[in-house]
Amino acid sequence: MARSKLLSVVGLLLVGTVAAAAAAAAAVLHFSTFVPSNVFSIMPNMLGNFFSGPIYTAAQDQYMKTTVAVKNTTIVADLALTPDQQSKGLSGREKLSENQGMLFVMKTPGMYGFWMKEMKFPLDIFWLDRTGKVVYIKENLQPCLTTLNCPTFTPDMNSLYVLETVAGFAHKYGIAKSTNFSFQLPNTQ
Repeated sequence: MARSKLLSVVGLLLVGTVAAAAAAAAAVLHFSTFVPSNVFSIMPNMLGNFFSGPIYTAAQDQYMKTTVAVKNTTIVADLALTPDQQSKGLSGREKLSENQGMLFVMKTPGMYGFWMKEMKFPLDIFWLDRTGKVVYIKENLQPCLTTLNCPTFTPDMNSLYVLETVAGFAHKYGIAKSTNFSFQLPNTQ
């Protein structure tokens, strides 16, 4: 007797699950007649942002790299070339070693502001002109505790590149305004 009741309950659960899935499919088909077709391609990212933050694929986290040289040391820098890569920057990463960094390659010279939103470790930031010369430095910038109290750091001169390194890099290697960094950029065209 108990076994037949259990089978009945399991049967109802299965029927209920199939019915719920069919109703959901019908709702999606009905919904699709009212919205543009591309909304379904962006919906997973929208839902990911809502529940747990952005959904990133491996391709989105793939950065081209370059070697940056300064004062007898080198670092391997991820290249932030696209607006999405530049917006994300190093935010969300757990750490950065002394021989790593990120080089932001802008399309035109300008006074680009940076902040420490969603950072998990402090940074030194160097704004560089078109020749790689430092035009502005901010050292030991700490992660923001809240977005509401997160200052933006903007240079007083135009730059074409911005390099982020681990905090203490400028002090350890004696980097100051007018120091020259050298690097090669890949042909991205």
